[in-house]
Amino acid sequence: MEPENNIKHIYHPKPAVILIRKIAFIFSLAVMATAILVGAYYTRKNASQSFSFSPKDSGIARFNSPEQMQAYLNQTRSTGFGGLEMQPMARDLAEESSKDGFSNIALDETGTSQRASQTNVQVLGIDEPDIVKTDGKYIYLAGEPRFYIMGDAPVIREGLIPAPDLYPQNTQIINAFPPDGMEKIAEIEDESSELLLKENVLVAINKQNSTITAYDVADKENPTQKWRALFSDAYFVSLRLLENDILVVSQKGVNYEAPCPIPLLEMGGKRTSIACDNIYHLTNLNPSQTTYTALKINIQTGEISDTVTFLGSEQNTTVYVSNSATYVVLSSYLNQNTLMLEYFINEPQNVLPDEIIAKIKKMAGYDLSLEAKLIELQVIIQNYKNTLGADQTRELDTKITNALADYINKNLRSLHISEIVKIANENMEIISTANIPGAPLNQFSLDEFNGNLRIATTVGQSFLPGVETVNDLYILNNNLDIIGQLTDLGKDERLYSVRFLNDQAYLVTFKDIDPFFVLDLKDPENPILKGELKIPGFSSYLHPLADNLILGVGKEDQYVKLSLFDTSSPQNPAEIDHLLLDEFYSEIIDNHHAFLLDRDNQLFFIPASMGGYIVSYNNQGLELKHAFNENGVKRGLYIDKYFYLISSQKLRAFDMNNWEEINELIINQGGDFYDEKN
Repeated sequence: MEPENNIKHIYHPKPAVILIRKIAFIFSLAVMATAILVGAYYTRKNASQSFSFSPKDSGIARFNSPEQMQAYLNQTRSTGFGGLEMQPMARDLAEESSKDGFSNIALDETGTSQRASQTNVQVLGIDEPDIVKTDGKYIYLAGEPRFYIMGDAPVIREGLIPAPDLYPQNTQIINAFPPDGMEKIAEIEDESSELLLKENVLVAINKQNSTITAYDVADKENPTQKWRALFSDAYFVSLRLLENDILVVSQKGVNYEAPCPIPLLEMGGKRTSIACDNIYHLTNLNPSQTTYTALKINIQTGEISDTVTFLGSEQNTTVYVSNSATYVVLSSYLNQNTLMLEYFINEPQNVLPDEIIAKIKKMAGYDLSLEAKLIELQVIIQNYKNTLGADQTRELDTKITNALADYINKNLRSLHISEIVKIANENMEIISTANIPGAPLNQFSLDEFNGNLRIATTVGQSFLPGVETVNDLYILNNNLDIIGQLTDLGKDERLYSVRFLNDQAYLVTFKDIDPFFVLDLKDPENPILKGELKIPGFSSYLHPLADNLILGVGKEDQYVKLSLFDTSSPQNPAEIDHLLLDEFYSEIIDNHHAFLLDRDNQLFFIPASMGGYIVSYNNQGLELKHAFNENGVKRGLYIDKYFYLISSQKLRAFDMNNWEEINELIINQGGDFYDEKN
């Protein structure tokens, strides 16, 4: 744990995003030596072999000693890295499993309403952390990280302190029902980012400090700490609540000098580490930058029941949790240097003369490392360039760029792949692994149904001029063997949203228009594209409102757009209504937790920057029922017949019969920034 006076960034940035200013320049062999040093991504062991994709050629193995793990890491480092980084695709957006998570029961003897909204989640019965929770009487609000301004980045350090009462760092407990007596009754001194709630246990998750703390809130006015787990230099990839266990997937960088045992967490003065012979690695690729640990913590006791740790890449990581398994998906491009070497070994006929090709192939047969071969390749090409004039050199570079684009298109599904690790929820043991082409958008790109995993991916991401982007759907059985697939959906576009609904799937891709695809998955070995609709704008989040009625939340002409899709005729899906909001952003576009659905009243709530919006979907149309003029709206929830609007400064309660305001509670007195000590 870092000393308190060290500067610490507010967020744990995920490594990614560097590439694509001029890919043609990257592929210019005049700068090959520099390109070798860029990034840190996968390599194949034998660069002289041509690309080939086998859908199930991966596996899992466990180290048996510290020496074996050290040797493995040394090997993967010495192989040579340098990767094509893809633009970050994964945004945490969200099986019909997610109905809307409320129940309709009369008031109990304690005065608690059982008709209370819950967090919008992907799988029914598996809760996800969010900034607000309610039990039908009390509302629990997470605190927020302290933001300081120093140069271009917010940081925390000794010497910067908050001005008084400006920002709510503490978790707040509010007696919210009935609303006319609404009041804050307790604060927990915990700068939580998100919360989980199970009966009388409130879990505060601090992503900034990688801490999970459980509080007993049976006495709401006097909450007490039950346990606290501090993860060692880790980043929370995903958290879920499975009955009485918190399922945590965390990642941390590899310590190449002392790779194991791996410090995991500290709880109650006791430190837990992962021994070398309990660490796995994937056998198909050679990723080694990051360790991933999946574990379960009992919400009542803090006891860790099961764990599994494996090596992986730190690029794009997606986690999907079903009732039976956790799927960790690691997405990557093949190493760019391997790509260039492969091309010049296999297909340079239209670019280089025969004598230069012969030299390259002879060099490729030498027993050299990838770096050495790339340096030799650079020398061969540069020597050839030295015989050319300036115009001929420019022509050669242009031919190389175009030839590489053609080569990538022919091998696209071998260059951009995702490794899937399937972990049993019961005991956190790895069941199976596999790889498929492309990368999922987010957790909603995956779905488990009747024992099969369905996953939608984008392949390519257009990292070179002339390279195609395509979208695929794969169906894998319980052992992660591919049994069905649909490919080439939305060419030159990428996934913007995915929703699986029993034996159907809905996909939205986007570039200039918004194709809405309806897929029939009744026969998992023969998925069928049933229908397609093209409309302006795009939908970043899809939510089933009723049978054959899908809501899309996205944008058109920079404005937030709500689209209502009728899928009763899968061959001819239709946008039967749409509504544009005078807003440029809604958190729902990036975070499904911000969406609220009240099926009882056929209403849903949309938070946005300048207000909040209650929309009715009755009678197969969209009708704005009420707009709240409030800055910084974050969430909406309902308890019984009352709606609660949560913004950065206020909690307001409204009667849902007439939308008249019942009460207001200030939860934040002022601004967002802090002053430096004099």
